[in-house]
Amino acid sequence: IPVVPREGTLPLSFAQQRLWFLDQLDPDSTEYVTPAALRLIGNLDAGALNRAFTELVARHESLRTTFESVDGHGVQVVHEPHEVTVPVVDLSSLPAGEREAELTRLLEQEATTPLDLSRPPLLRVRLVRMGSDKLGSDEHVLTLMLHHIVTDGWSKGVIIDDLSALYRTALRGEASDLPPLPVQYADFASWQRARLSGQFLDERLAYWRHQLDGMAHLEVPTDRPRPPVRTKNGGLHEFVVPADLTARLQEVGRQKDGTLFMTLVAACQVLFARWSGQEDVAIGTVVSGRERAELERMVGLFVNTLVLRSTVETGQTFDDLLDQIRETVLDAFAHQDLPFERVVDALQPERDTSRNPLFDVMVVLQNTPYESSELLGLEAEDIELPVVTAPFDLTINFVELNDATMHAAVNYNTDLFDASTIERMAGQLTRVLETVVADPAIPVGRIDLLTDAQRHQVLVEWNDTGCALPAGTLASLFAAQARRTPAASAVVTDGAAMSYGQLDALANRLANRLVGLGVRPEQPVGLLMERSADLVVAELAIVKAGGAYVPLDVHAPQERMRLLLEETGVCLLLTDPAWHAVARGIHDRQVLLVDGEGSLGNEPDALPAVVVHPDNLAYVMHTSGSTGKPKGVAVRHRDVVALAFDRCFRGGGHERVLLHSPLAFDASTYELWVPLLNGGTIVVAPPADLDTDTLGCLVREHHVTGLWLTSGLFRLVAQDAPGCLAGLREVWTGGDVVPAAAVRRVMQACPGLVVVDGYGPTETTTFATHHTMAPGEPVPDVVPIGGPQDNMAVYVLDEALS
Repeated sequence: IPVVPREGTLPLSFAQQRLWFLDQLDPDSTEYVTPAALRLIGNLDAGALNRAFTELVARHESLRTTFESVDGHGVQVVHEPHEVTVPVVDLSSLPAGEREAELTRLLEQEATTPLDLSRPPLLRVRLVRMGSDKLGSDEHVLTLMLHHIVTDGWSKGVIIDDLSALYRTALRGEASDLPPLPVQYADFASWQRARLSGQFLDERLAYWRHQLDGMAHLEVPTDRPRPPVRTKNGGLHEFVVPADLTARLQEVGRQKDGTLFMTLVAACQVLFARWSGQEDVAIGTVVSGRERAELERMVGLFVNTLVLRSTVETGQTFDDLLDQIRETVLDAFAHQDLPFERVVDALQPERDTSRNPLFDVMVVLQNTPYESSELLGLEAEDIELPVVTAPFDLTINFVELNDATMHAAVNYNTDLFDASTIERMAGQLTRVLETVVADPAIPVGRIDLLTDAQRHQVLVEWNDTGCALPAGTLASLFAAQARRTPAASAVVTDGAAMSYGQLDALANRLANRLVGLGVRPEQPVGLLMERSADLVVAELAIVKAGGAYVPLDVHAPQERMRLLLEETGVCLLLTDPAWHAVARGIHDRQVLLVDGEGSLGNEPDALPAVVVHPDNLAYVMHTSGSTGKPKGVAVRHRDVVALAFDRCFRGGGHERVLLHSPLAFDASTYELWVPLLNGGTIVVAPPADLDTDTLGCLVREHHVTGLWLTSGLFRLVAQDAPGCLAGLREVWTGGDVVPAAAVRRVMQACPGLVVVDGYGPTETTTFATHHTMAPGEPVPDVVPIGGPQDNMAVYVLDEALS
């Protein structure tokens, strides 16, 4: 590396060029302020410290370099050496209990104060005098704030080592005995730019183009949606990898002619492959960029970023994956001298302001040559500074310690991840590390990510849903409710109301007629009717007769109706005047017109003498057939009873429930049986499709308290008329993703309204899980499906294990 003249402009290195450009966009950013703080115990000579810093700045041009714009391009300006006087902040007069609090405030202030690249110095030093410790020794805190454009992690060790040596000679009144540096950073930057051209550049670019061709971003699931413009707010989760586990990880690497770093990368890629569900896994890492001897003792920005891309297949063993990653790492290191900025320029990934180019996750093993146990002849220890930024979505940083353990820290973007998520991720990473050292030949897809505590939580705690249910069938439980509240309103339509006593009597009469027509326990009975009070009577009558109702969607093609009737074995089809002709066209066996009291003749109003058990069928409801052929789901009495008496429906939110869902949609099970078995009222919506005006009128005029809306209809209501739900106590929604913005809009328009995300396939009797969002509580950015219903167990199957 030749020494270049200092006359004229000095170019930036490629890494400096990127940071200079980012500073032009956001000059007040503190993302690239690299803070450090050391607690020093012992007698400190402030004069010697000033002389040591003066010599340090004279020795390293980077510490007296600023940056200017010439013709729109950044250039370095190296200033002459100058005398340094370290400012002192004296906290020793404060009460002991206040000193640490004030120190914390000062450190936060230092770390969040930007550095102006055009004004020297880019090294900001403070000495905080803390007084005496408990043993009477002097205590100081030394803070060093540098901009990343003039330093890197390796440079911190160089600065501390050189500062210690210079302080010792300053104490003795002697000149520095450090060997002169052969080159300075400006020489390196000029050499780097001259070197990266011609065939050398072409070969490096060809490698990285081939290696990263067609690469997709790693999509690790986040707790919140990614903002349209990337944020940098950061948090830190720290944990320790024990010494014995660290040693075994090193041995796993050695057995494959690899290193600890390669083993850690492989384990992290397993973790991220499982979290993302992707086989193509690309992460970033950093290298010191000091492969040349003359750069080893220099302060400056040499660190380079590499992309490590691997294919993580569930069937391959960890050993095989480690072989692959070993080759990937070795090849990447062999081509590390192409700056990351040039790789990005060459690949030209699609611009996305919401994320970093090429990768969002980084894994680093720190091996910088620095120990802070002794500094300036004093006892020294690092002070952990608050982490307020995150340059990537996730950065997992490993540091080998003197006691053979590894310190690990996950730096994460707090706008994307909750602390609890990162804690869980760290626990699962430890689990991966423990598993692969126990059996390196284990298939990647068989690595169990759950810790013992997480497994207990998932399998036991979250599924601790046992709850006693009333014994009986739908018919017997409704009859008991009718005896308790015979005069209470059971069904309300636009024109009339029907009490529990009246509904019970009408349903008994129709049930007796069904028995006379040959209906027996579990025999399928078809239903093709509009929403009406007669529909409620018909459904109740079928289960009283022991039959299982098979609802048909009145809007379905007649060929589908005919298919469902045939495949279910329906012998009798109940219908109403509006659909009587269609019923006769699709069913060539018995058709019974249900037309109010006149169609019941002289049937007795006592419950038919049939024996029905809780495990008998209550209804058969068909899926949409989106996978090909409609599937009939057989639901028992006890399943519907479990839904109706779930604790989530207790309280006043379901006293008056609107029946508006299509009869063949399982939400109608909630709308019918939750109110009927709990003494509530069914408010029957008119047969036509609901618009927001009609919905609002029904809610107001009939004092509806509980309602189900599909997520699509809920989104429409939130957009067009959220106030139409005013007066409701509880609205359930689901069937698809429920947008958080829609929930917030509705809850803002309807104070006091509870919104519940209910999830479940038809097979689980309408709902399997639910998540409640109550007034005054924050609505999560991604609305979850929640926890299981009573007496329900819920598991998430990892596709890698299926």
